[in-house]
Amino acid sequence: ADKVAVRNYVAEKVGEKYLIPLIGIFKDANEIVIDKLPNAFALKTNHGSGWNLIVKDKKIINWTQKRKILNIWLKRNAYFLSREWQYKNIKPKLICEELLSYEINDYKFYCVEGKAKAIQVDADRFSGHKRNLYDLTWNLLDIEFIYSNTKTSLSKPIQLDEMVKVVEKLASPFFFCRIDLYVHDKKIYFGEVTLHPEGGNGYFKNYSQ
Repeated sequence: ADKVAVRNYVAEKVGEKYLIPLIGIFKDANEIVIDKLPNAFALKTNHGSGWNLIVKDKKIINWTQKRKILNIWLKRNAYFLSREWQYKNIKPKLICEELLSYEINDYKFYCVEGKAKAIQVDADRFSGHKRNLYDLTWNLLDIEFIYSNTKTSLSKPIQLDEMVKVVEKLASPFFFCRIDLYVHDKKIYFGEVTLHPEGGNGYFKNYSQ
């Protein structure tokens, strides 16, 4: 659950080539020297979910305001949001990574006892979030999980076989987890390991699902 510490886990299990290039790690937003960062990057906390700052052009950001927000995030404990135990004792940090793309498909693999069972694909997350679920041979499942399905089919990634191998290695120690991957410029990147998707409170649009 620690987005800093997990990088070592990923490197050990599947290799550093699957990690998004790291720019820096900070204990406080005031440590960040903006002039030393690239023009575009992703900045997020290591100890929660959704506490992210996606920067497409650092020159148009009000950094006085954003530093305050980042430091507020650092003082929060995600455990008290939905009692996800794994967040409780993480030492808060900010992690800065290269920005792969602003709109990018991510592939979320639901794994049970180290085996991938279903694939969630989130599309247009910042401009009309949609979500499809597929089986491992890329058949669309008749499931709507929080968000509606896309109106058009999403292409099966050509790297799917490799992606399944990667997630099953990463998921091997856990009874249940969700492993998230990105594909950018035909290359696979690790996103995160999630033990309680949607904080354990995700809903299906049809109860029978």
